[in-house]
Amino acid sequence: MMRITFTIDLSNCMIFIITALATFLASLISSIFGGGFGLICVPAFYWIITTFYPHLPDAMQIAIATCGLSSLPMGLMSTIRQIRYKSVDFQLYKKIIVFMTIGCLFGVLIAISIKSDNLKYVFSALVFIVAIWMAKFKPGKSKIITPPKNIFRLLSSCVGAISSMLGISILNVPFFIKCGIDIRTAIGTSSALIVSYSTIAIIWMICLGLAKFGVSSVQVGYANLPVFAAAVIPGLIGAVIGVKIVHILPEKILKRAFIVVMLIASFSMLF
Repeated sequence: MMRITFTIDLSNCMIFIITALATFLASLISSIFGGGFGLICVPAFYWIITTFYPHLPDAMQIAIATCGLSSLPMGLMSTIRQIRYKSVDFQLYKKIIVFMTIGCLFGVLIAISIKSDNLKYVFSALVFIVAIWMAKFKPGKSKIITPPKNIFRLLSSCVGAISSMLGISILNVPFFIKCGIDIRTAIGTSSALIVSYSTIAIIWMICLGLAKFGVSSVQVGYANLPVFAAAVIPGLIGAVIGVKIVHILPEKILKRAFIVVMLIASFSMLF
């Protein structure tokens, strides 16, 4: 009697399970808050790379590139749904998309020039600072700013640079809110902007990584293929659910939940 045996690679199973859970949660959060996919996925992917691929250098850069690539399908789905809900300000989008994209390209260059450990600490510090600012900021009481056109463009470029440098787009929504845009419009417009400039930034980062990593079954430049493959479907499911939630929950709950997520992500990178 013939006996058929199956060999299961435990490490691949662990990579798939951890990636799927992290991506679902990250996509859910990103769809709800108009950004923040990297808050969950960058720390999770960094842990996966350092644990299961310890021979690979630049673990933080790989985590950022893979996170950005994984976010594109769900970001597109989330944006389409935000447009249907009429939450995207296309006038604002057209004003700053070019400047955010330029900032993103510079951010990628900065990211690949910094040591992986240092980049990890920059990620942690920035997320913590934004969380504290969000906790203190009260839309009805805080002073709304109206910067001159050139300053607004410059600030937009800086926001884009930080987004691509650290793989997180958590500054978009606070920046728009501070400029007097209501939170739901800020979230919807942020989603559209992120999927646009992130596409260009990720292609740029992957191409820059080809000289170091080449193309294999594991890596394409800085992007890790097994992690990306495990992320797509859970991310899409999270995006669908998240867009529905954002139009149900009150703004105060959205804000508080976002702050808690940022603090957890910040401290997770220190250990």
